[in-house]
Amino acid sequence: MMLVNKNWLLSARQLHVADIFQR
Repeated sequence: MMLVNKNWLLSARQLHVADIFQR
C-alpha cells in the first residue's frame, strides 16, 4: 500500500509541475 501511495504522490507531483510549466 505504501508503494502505491508513493507512486500516486509522484504522479500528482508531475501533474502539478506540468501545470506550472504550461502557465
